[in-house]
Amino acid sequence: MNEIKLLVITGAGASHELGGARPIPLMTTWAASLREDLDAALPNSSGVLGLEPEMSGQDFETALGQFLQWQRAFPLNQRFRDFGGPSIGSRQGNLLEWLANNEARAKSVVETLHTNLYSNFGRKALSDDKTLTTWGKLDEAVGGRGTRARSCSSRTT
Repeated sequence: MNEIKLLVITGAGASHELGGARPIPLMTTWAASLREDLDAALPNSSGVLGLEPEMSGQDFETALGQFLQWQRAFPLNQRFRDFGGPSIGSRQGNLLEWLANNEARAKSVVETLHTNLYSNFGRKALSDDKTLTTWGKLDEAVGGRGTRARSCSSRTT
């Protein structure tokens, strides 16, 4: 038996029409949705994070990526907090408050990001019928033998 090995790489546009109640958002629509959710959770946060209205997809990805990269450094900020005082080894209350505020706000941003991602791209955002039909067509195009019925389901996240 010959096994078909296949790697399918798609962009957001390829899944845009697989939405259930509404189309799966493209980058600009998703960016607007995320900005709205972030500002509802933490007023003015989207602008501070560099997420601007009408920004390009690439600029949106860069700004979001920079935030995610920055927040991964928090454990190091805590570890070296005594390096940033007026003299090495001293600690200022403002610095500790600043670190705590950043950590709490970043946690809220990440939670909002996760909620927004699952709302826009998770299992409930997809149409079973559209997804099964699309993957069935792909299966047929590559010479599959009914894998659509066996394993091609949008029931996973």
